[in-house]
Amino acid sequence: MQALESLQRDHRVLNVLSEALDAYVEALESGRELWRGDLTDIVHGFRTLADHRHFEKEDEVLVPLLVRHGFDYQLDILDDARAEHDSLRYLIRVLEQAAERELRWTLHERLRIVGTARNLVERQRRLAAAQEIELFPEVVTRLRPAVLGQLTEQLWSFDEARMARGQVLDAAALHRSMVARYRANTPSARELSR
Repeated sequence: MQALESLQRDHRVLNVLSEALDAYVEALESGRELWRGDLTDIVHGFRTLADHRHFEKEDEVLVPLLVRHGFDYQLDILDDARAEHDSLRYLIRVLEQAAERELRWTLHERLRIVGTARNLVERQRRLAAAQEIELFPEVVTRLRPAVLGQLTEQLWSFDEARMARGQVLDAAALHRSMVARYRANTPSARELSR
């Protein structure tokens, strides 16, 4: 699925970011000490990588190309992705608002942050898995090689344009930092530090 490598890479990066948020939320829920700025950094990562890169890439590049080449715009997996993008953007906004008051939260706010973060992580993982299993194989099977090449080029151009604008975030470094602080000695932390 070389044509979809850019989107698959995004899914892997978002999974790493989700693990960082999981580690932070576990520490928040258990009452452990938290570092100021960590929630802000993680939420910024989701805004940058999920909303401004991955969702836009799907909405502006993938879906229009698929529709031009015979996919139904109302296809369930595409409809689900659009609805999930809206839901995930909302959850990111809720966490951004919480980050504005970072470490000055009431018990009720802490519980809301935990619930919102877990919902965000679960929905992001579920959407990525559905696309990897349902949509991506169909794209590779139904599109002609020339169209797959066009898709690869457009996704690459999108990534290059984002990088040129400075929209780059080192999710692996953020993950290592969060996991080292909040969940030391986990297999994921050791794997990423290699």
